[in-house]
Amino acid sequence: MKTKIAGTLILFVQLLSFAVFSQENIAPLYIGDKVPDIAFNRLYQHTKNTVKLSDFKDKAVIIDVWSTWCKVCLESFPKIDSIQKRYKEDLVVIMVTPQATTEFTKLWKRQGFDKLGLFTATQ
Repeated sequence: MKTKIAGTLILFVQLLSFAVFSQENIAPLYIGDKVPDIAFNRLYQHTKNTVKLSDFKDKAVIIDVWSTWCKVCLESFPKIDSIQKRYKEDLVVIMVTPQATTEFTKLWKRQGFDKLGLFTATQ
């Protein structure tokens, strides 16, 4: 369990470094800190409009920050999807992009990512 929390904390710190969400007074997190219950809004390919970290309380959470210009990011999507499917009872991957939905949906569909089981939170 501590490994899951540490992994979630590290990924959360990475998320904050990209400043995807326009929140003021973002403070750095350190090992042992409690991760805030962040809400992810404007979801693409998800049944809900908003999810919070607490929605995945008993799962490890990977927050993958990506952009359409990042070739390595795009190439990793099929592998990330297969990992999420393999560990679906214990893992959830939240894809996060600072781009608006209109900026990435054409690429998402053209590349076939819409057939993957991944969802994305957008700005």
